[in-house]
Amino acid sequence: MVRPRRTDPLTRMGPWAPVAGAVLGLAAGLVALFLLRSRADAFGEGLALVFLVVGLTMLGAAGALLADEVRLVRRGAREAAVRPAWVEATAG
Repeated sequence: MVRPRRTDPLTRMGPWAPVAGAVLGLAAGLVALFLLRSRADAFGEGLALVFLVVGLTMLGAAGALLADEVRLVRRGAREAAVRPAWVEATAG
């Protein structure tokens, strides 16, 4: 079965998209860690840097999931806007 080519500009995300986002967040967190490492003198400041790295990693994974959810909502809204035309065509 040959499917027609999709014409919408939305990208499809695979199952590895959250992992890729988490890796990018981890990389950003590690860069921030290396830049701020010399300023962390107390235990609390070091712990704050650890939380910064973990938080950026989670933010990267969540960003990919949020983008995928937005894509699904937009597709549903677009299909809902087209659906009344289908109803008129079948009823008329």
